[in-house]
Amino acid sequence: MITKEEYENVDLKIREIRDYFLQNQEPYALDAAYSKSWGWYRDHTAQEAIEILREETKFETDINGRFTSKRGIEYRFTISADLSVVQYKSGYDYYVRCPGGSRVGRAKYVNPTKELKEYIKSRYGLDVWNY
Repeated sequence: MITKEEYENVDLKIREIRDYFLQNQEPYALDAAYSKSWGWYRDHTAQEAIEILREETKFETDINGRFTSKRGIEYRFTISADLSVVQYKSGYDYYVRCPGGSRVGRAKYVNPTKELKEYIKSRYGLDVWNY
């Protein structure tokens, strides 16, 4: 059985690691840190965990996510390595004419909404920008 002290120590370690990545503006490692389970943190020291998370996120990939606005509209977003954001409206596909017929496209918003920027700031700790 897990003791209260062990739980508090692991919880403190998790916060310390996430704060470290937040202060150093490492969004990919921070995203990976949020995806790990409590047991994973229990099995590693803080320094080991930081090194493993950095190694896992060495190849920079975009952060993809979903966001529901206050009005209940669901958006998808992609944060790229240069901290630019592309926002998509979920469920709103449209057809684009092209030489081979037509294809499905997504409704893209190059300038993310203020609400989405606030969500990304609170969730990932990143100050994103728009074009």
